[in-house]
Amino acid sequence: MDDMTAKNAVIAGKETMKTTFQVKNTFARILTILAILCAASVIGFAFRGLSLPETNIAIVYLLAVLLATLFAPGYVYGFITSVLSAVAFNFLFTEPYFTFTTNAPSYIITFIIMTITAFITSSLVSHAKMNEHSAQEREAETKALFALTNRLTDATDIHDIAGIATDAISKVICEGSACLCFDESGIPEDTFIQQVSDQKQIRRAVTDPDAILHQIGALQTDVDIGTEFYDWPIYGREITLGIVRIPSEQARFLSKAQTRLLRSMIESVALAMDRFRSAQQRIRSREEAEQERYRSNLLRSISHDLRTPLSGILGATEMLASMTEKEDRRYDLIAGVGNDARWLFSLVENVLSLTRLQDGKLT
Repeated sequence: MDDMTAKNAVIAGKETMKTTFQVKNTFARILTILAILCAASVIGFAFRGLSLPETNIAIVYLLAVLLATLFAPGYVYGFITSVLSAVAFNFLFTEPYFTFTTNAPSYIITFIIMTITAFITSSLVSHAKMNEHSAQEREAETKALFALTNRLTDATDIHDIAGIATDAISKVICEGSACLCFDESGIPEDTFIQQVSDQKQIRRAVTDPDAILHQIGALQTDVDIGTEFYDWPIYGREITLGIVRIPSEQARFLSKAQTRLLRSMIESVALAMDRFRSAQQRIRSREEAEQERYRSNLLRSISHDLRTPLSGILGATEMLASMTEKEDRRYDLIAGVGNDARWLFSLVENVLSLTRLQDGKLT
């Protein structure tokens, strides 16, 4: 109970810190917008003092909207900046000054056009910033996947693949990630690998492998949400190869980009594990074929070696039988030896036929 209380307290503290950061970030962006508009107003007063046309002042406000959007990207901030710039221009630089009314009806059209222009400009800048951010995320994802794939090509076994994946996910997604491998029958192993620092991995015991197997088998979504870990399955072509385990206190704060990257990394790990399992299966198949070939050669050699003495025994028994009277007690002994020799000879022929059948040479 104390551990659970401590974990809940840590999670609540992180959520509070995240909310506080968002509030501070929003407040800082609003202050930036106000500062830029104040600077534009100061420049506007300077232009009016120089008797420059009001269109120059309007362009200054459009520039202010552009700068505010660069420092505070987002459609909401762009809309707020557009409206405030139009209101400030009307309040400060149209007669009567310092009022929200105007003597010339044409100014109303000017305000409308200015607001629309400022909003379109801010929207275009926000869209460009979002595209830039998306491109940076895709570039980072590509680099992370390329690095992971390069490292996976050097893996020597399934546990090496799990260790490489754990290290890469811990560095790119979140710290403390882990990986649990399943055996060739699709059963979870008794231990899993967890990254505890940049250079250290440990083996931890699995408390209930049967429960994990049941949860993964009955999973209807991409992830199984647990008290300690969020478990992401690693699916192979035929069976489940393992699970990637992300600590719960960090998994719940993953962004969409991080989740997308995690899925891509899991797919790369699944391909590497599948490739390793297929290679192991091919090696075993070759070894079994080689063993079968050796066995067939051995049986063929033994059979040929047995045929020579058996042929001599059969010839000798037939000769002795022809030289012995049937009433002689030795005749039955010779006949028994001959029957056993013929049975052995037939058995040797069957073994040779079996080896030819396996080699595809029996007609």
